Parts: sequence; C-alpha cells; structure tokens
Amino acid sequence: GGSMLTRLRRTALPVALVVLSLVAAPAATAVPVTVNLRVEGIADTIFDGQVITDAHRTTTPSDGVARPCDGTNNGGAPTPTAIGALDDGSKAGGFVWDANWDDGFGDYYPFKQIGSETIDSSSHYLAFYLNWVYADLGGCSQSVEQGDDVLFAHSDFSQSKVLRLSGPPTATTGQSVTVHV
Repeated sequence: GGSMLTRLRRTALPVALVVLSLVAAPAATAVPVTVNLRVEGIADTIFDGQVITDAHRTTTPSDGVARPCDGTNNGGAPTPTAIGALDDGSKAGGFVWDANWDDGFGDYYPFKQIGSETIDSSSHYLAFYLNWVYADLGGCSQSVEQGDDVLFAHSDFSQSKVLRLSGPPTATTGQSVTVHV
C-alpha cells in the first residue's frame, strides 16, 4: 500500500540514478597506437617517422569543419585511423595537408595539398597504403593498429605498386651492403 506520493518517491530515485549514470558515463575511447608514417611527395619524402595517434576529429584548411575521422563513419566504434595518423604526423612534422570533405564518401577527397605541394586532382591524388598494400577503405574509415606501416604517396591514377627497401640502417664507405626490395 501507501500513498501514491510514497510509491512515486520509491521508484523515482532509482530511475533517476540509472538515467544519470547513463548520461554521465564517458564515451568509449580508443587506445592510442604508434604507427610508422611515411608521406611521399612528387620528388621528396615529406615525413618519415613514428607517430602516436588516437581516435580524433580532423579539420583541414579548406573544409574548416571538425570531421569524424575516427572509424565511426563506417558504423564502427572509435578507433585510430590512417587520416588521424596523417593529421598527427603533420602536427609533429610541421607540414600541411589539405583536402575537401566528400559527404557521399564520408571521407576527405580530393586531396589538394601535401606539404608544400599542390595536388592537381585532374591527374593525381594522394594514394594510401596500409602495410604496403593499397588500401580498400578511405583514410577516415581505415583503422590502424600498433606497429602498422602507413604510407601516403603523391600518385597518378595508375595505382602503381610501391617499392620497399630494407637493409641495415648504416653502411661503411667502401664496403658492400645488402638491401632487399
């Protein structure tokens, strides 16, 4: 029994606490990862180094809007992405990247600038490779994991393969050295 007011008080407090806990719960965040980022221009390497990246929004000079380049535009949970790595690399390396946002694609395209180089979108684009394989997804959708190799390269539309050389980090003058392609 009891009055209607007593019953309301008994149910209102637990319901209010549940609602408050849902509203106050922090959003799931992705763990930052370190990736190997390389950015190639027409004739020079613009950036080559390790980058710590996380799930975050990105903004380009041309677009000016903070975009969800955190994997969520593909229906997933927030995750570090290739564009996030490019964005963090540009801040660490002091270079500019610029692109338009394509609402239909849910990603940046076409790229307009990388470093000091303008990209003529009628004949070139910024190709994206993950672990030395041409990427199937756009950079805002493609998640990256600890230790991944992320390559952005100025390219024509031929989707030519990239070469990767590996060998010792130093060599002695006059001594032969072996590298692998």
